[in-house]
Amino acid sequence: MQRLRDRDGVFDAKTECFEYVSYDGTVVLNGEDDKLFRVDQVHGRAPIFYGLDPGKRVYADNIRLLGFKGTACTINMDDRSFDVTIPVPGTHMVLNALAAATVGALYGLTDEEIRAGIEKVGSLDGRFHVIETGKITVIDDCYNANPMSMKASCSILNTIETGTVAILGDMGELGGEEAALHREVGDFLGGCRIDRFVTVGPLSRNIDDGILETRADADVRHFDSVDALLPELPSLIAEGDAVLVKASHFMKFSRIVEELKNTF
Repeated sequence: MQRLRDRDGVFDAKTECFEYVSYDGTVVLNGEDDKLFRVDQVHGRAPIFYGLDPGKRVYADNIRLLGFKGTACTINMDDRSFDVTIPVPGTHMVLNALAAATVGALYGLTDEEIRAGIEKVGSLDGRFHVIETGKITVIDDCYNANPMSMKASCSILNTIETGTVAILGDMGELGGEEAALHREVGDFLGGCRIDRFVTVGPLSRNIDDGILETRADADVRHFDSVDALLPELPSLIAEGDAVLVKASHFMKFSRIVEELKNTF
């Protein structure tokens, strides 16, 4: 078995999945990842990196947030570039588009074909799926959650000019640092201008603490369970609000999404 090498020597076992790449294959890696960007070669060949700075072979610039309409950017590949609008909100979606563009180019797609494919992307239920009920906007992002994705989703909500409510729940599988990581999310959210925070679950009390430590006058409401929250939803949401619903899947936040759709 040939082990994957990085610039400092031998990588750990987690990255040895690259052993299954064929010896004439091309590896495409996220150059913004704090571990992957260190990969020097796989089977004697240098990877193609994509990212957000011009030092990458494929990179994006001119990034423009379009609210719930998505994110626009310019994709640069080798000696050419083209503009594209990604119809799913979030700067993090730019990296997904870069990965798709890189692979598409390797398979011989034209820039226009790559653009058309990216601009047809749609969101899935539970993955930043925007639902317009006629009275409010619900962002169903309750399939899964970790500290990075929680911050990313709230950052998008932070760009919206209407009333905003973040309904957030416990994040699972974080190990012994779970309380500190929830608190870290709260510290971040305290710097956002989201109008109201609604948290659910025992671990999410740490989110409350972080928010209030950073912004003492923040409107924060806590509920022990989804069952406790559901009867109170009408009093927490106003017509015209944009409401983010996000937690790990085990919290069953899809019930909140359904209640919002039925109520508003």
